Amino acid sequence: MVKKWLEITIGTGFFTGYLPLAPATWGSGLALLVFFLIPKIIWLQSIIILFFFFYGVYLSGRLEKMWGERDAKRIVIDEVCGIFLSLFLLPWNWKVGVAGFLLFRLFDIVKPFPIRRSQKLPGGWGIMIDDVIAAFYTNIILRIIIWIASGL
Repeated sequence: MVKKWLEITIGTGFFTGYLPLAPATWGSGLALLVFFLIPKIIWLQSIIILFFFFYGVYLSGRLEKMWGERDAKRIVIDEVCGIFLSLFLLPWNWKVGVAGFLLFRLFDIVKPFPIRRSQKLPGGWGIMIDDVIAAFYTNIILRIIIWIASGL
């Protein structure tokens, strides 16, 4: 019983996945706030991201089966991992955070190639991989923006 409650708590981003409008956006927003509380230690951030990814694959697949619903909107652990990866190894400030949040949500909603196709992967893989690709796109674009802005 406790394990199930804990899994639902983590998988729904501390229940932000239950919010009626845009649960993925709420989950991403919570992840952004939490990310800025994590010490800027590369190995620690790496472990946290890897944990959220691999546990997210397992957990989102498990919740999908529990609820009998493919990629249930309540599952937002993928957005948590995505935000963390979007901002990984970038300067920490509110401008980068807001830009990362907005870009990540844009890619997650629009789903440019191969994001949409990756959702067809089985179980938790399909739930997690699309957000990882959106996060890579976000991180790369943020790096380009920071590089251009630093040259001005």
